[in-house]
Formats: sequence, structure tokens, C-alpha cells
Amino acid sequence: MIAEALAWLATPCPLHVRRLGLLSESIAISARHRRCRDAWAPHLAATRSAVLEAIERTPRRRTALVLGSGALLDLPLADLAAAFRRVVLVDLVHPWPARLRARAFANVTRVTDDVTGTLEAVARGELVRPRPFSRLDDPEVDLERFPI
Repeated sequence: MIAEALAWLATPCPLHVRRLGLLSESIAISARHRRCRDAWAPHLAATRSAVLEAIERTPRRRTALVLGSGALLDLPLADLAAAFRRVVLVDLVHPWPARLRARAFANVTRVTDDVTGTLEAVARGELVRPRPFSRLDDPEVDLERFPI
């Protein structure tokens, strides 16, 4: 509990993300992973395997765009960084362990962004239309989604 409170205080993220409870949820996912590591292992392994298969099926390897990268629990980051010229990790919250892992690779960039473009307005009590996520239009992106 103390570790989670310290993570909440120390993790940089936009104020509206904190207000919506998304930072707390991110921290809770990591805490659940620590408690349920064995139960989660098959799912995480299957997800990593799916990403590795997607890498193999991707002939051009300029940029891999990962939406919802989170704590990087299910992402073979080293493999992505080795296979692609650039890896872009997009999420509203980048926990410190994920930040440190990403720093190990010169070609990995973290982007704090809301892919829907709605959450800041929602935090103010406004309803807005989702906006198209502009990074999906980047012609350099060769891996952005894959079937699992």
C-alpha cells in the first residue's frame, strides 16, 4: 500500500488523468501483476508471442507504434527496439519501471497522449467528439496493430 501511494505521488502524468483515476488504475494493474504473477504468466506470454509474430510478418520496419503501452508487462520491448528503427510508446500514464526500461533504448520514445482526444474535456464534465489520432496517419508507421 505504501509503495502504491509513493508511486501515485512520484509518477508524472497530466492532472486530468489523476482526477479521472487513471493513474490509480495504472498503479493498481502493476500491483495486481505482482500479486498474481503466476496466474497472469500465460496471458502475458501469449501477448508477447503475438507481438513477436507481428514483427516477423512486418516486412518494412521503420516505426512501431504501441498504443496503450502502460507498464510494458506484455510487450517484448527489446525485440521491438531491435527490429524497428523507431518505437513509439503511447499512453496516458508511463509508470517509472516502464520509463526506465524505455530509456535503455535510444530508438524508443514515450508519448503521453489520449488517443481519443476526449478525456481532458470529460474531466471538465464536457462531452466532445473523439478526434482522429494523428499518429496513425504517419506514413513511417509499419506496425501499429496486429490480431491477437
